[in-house]
Amino acid sequence: VLFLWDTTEKNLDLALSLLYICLKPT
Repeated sequence: VLFLWDTTEKNLDLALSLLYICLKPT
């Protein structure tokens, strides 16, 4: 369970990072 949560958290961080990169004005 802890491993699964850790993986989910990492995937969420990655998704948020990609979303930020896509949305941030350059």
